[in-house]
Amino acid sequence: MIGVDLPDRTGYGRLVQDGHYAHAPSGLWGKYDNVRRIWEDQITRFAIRPALERLRRQARDEGRGLRVVDLGCGAGEGLDLLLQVPAGGDRAWGRYLLNEQDLAAYHGIDLCPNMIEQASRRCAGKPQLSFAVGDLAELGSFLAGHPSFDLYYNSYGSLSHLDDTQLRTMVADVVDHAYGPCVLLIDVHGQFSAEWPCYWNYSRDPAAARMQPYNMVWMYPASEWPDRLQQQRDYRVRYWRGEELRRFLLAVPGVAERQHALTLVDRSVLVGRHVDTGIFHPGVKPLRRAVNAMFEFNQRSDAIDLEADRLTATGDAEADGFFVDFVSAWNVLVHWFDDLGAGRQPIRAADLCAAGGPIPLALLTGMEALAEQARRLAWFDPGDPEANLLQPQFGLLLRQLEFHAQRGLGCGHGLLAVLELGSASGRR
Repeated sequence: MIGVDLPDRTGYGRLVQDGHYAHAPSGLWGKYDNVRRIWEDQITRFAIRPALERLRRQARDEGRGLRVVDLGCGAGEGLDLLLQVPAGGDRAWGRYLLNEQDLAAYHGIDLCPNMIEQASRRCAGKPQLSFAVGDLAELGSFLAGHPSFDLYYNSYGSLSHLDDTQLRTMVADVVDHAYGPCVLLIDVHGQFSAEWPCYWNYSRDPAAARMQPYNMVWMYPASEWPDRLQQQRDYRVRYWRGEELRRFLLAVPGVAERQHALTLVDRSVLVGRHVDTGIFHPGVKPLRRAVNAMFEFNQRSDAIDLEADRLTATGDAEADGFFVDFVSAWNVLVHWFDDLGAGRQPIRAADLCAAGGPIPLALLTGMEALAEQARRLAWFDPGDPEANLLQPQFGLLLRQLEFHAQRGLGCGHGLLAVLELGSASGRR
């Protein structure tokens, strides 16, 4: 398919040509900002790791490599993400679950020719990796030319571009194609994100359109947003509630019978892309900007920048309860860290993480380690110790809070569904 002059039906081609799919020099804005690289990608990796470990073990027991199809592969970012899933265990620091040698085949499919061309150039000379232009709404015709895959993989919200009929057909194509145990990873936009209260109630109205506007203006520096908003076309995407997505998937023929597990994970709660732009929620606090600064050298975010505002009611009792708890826990952590940085005696981490406390117990070790490092900073001369040593670690604590406190309700920018399927009856 490479070298053929194919039309771009996605609108993404101009973004590729403008260099937005090449890594940016700064992590304060753009496609590869710090939150994307250090927070969002890792949440996705944490979410898929248990299922991926089982797939790898199964493939190795059978003496073969993993077979993966990347649904909406973009310029190859999904491959990068998959090959950096951290291995589990206390002695696994710096080790990844998979490498290219573990892949028997990796096929990427995307509707944008510019992205496929860039991905193919990056992976030239690696015969097990291939990329082709194709429409996910017509996935069955692509899959028909390939044996069954272990992982039907999607990342970065590309499946939100499909309407309900198209997504149902795509999932059914996967179920029909996969004869052995496999995993389908679905990545869509969450309906209850703090970025877009204008969408919190739309799908409850039977007359409302399921597909609603989305915009990629955040790829550009903030100073260019007003002009770019006039130039950048809106995309129509589907925003999902967690339970809605669960029911949808289980209603696809063959899924309920083969389902081994279905895990839903919210990603980018309070720090989605459009909390900075305010396009869909004017006046929302730009928390992503503050978190990005925490991971940037010699940049600092004060407690007032990091404190989250209380959200108005979403209209969903479960989502509202989650946000009350999550915003409270977020702000408790922010105030605890502010006391730590100011030399005040913060509340003991063990008390905050005790049974019934506001902070999940899983954060206790990280909080204690951060407090100990703050106490010993006099031994170092890192320029700005809070900005360069303490704040990046505190950013990881906030990420850990999201991963352990989220409930898969559709309350973040991204909603992940990890669907594990057993073998098809009578087939192997």
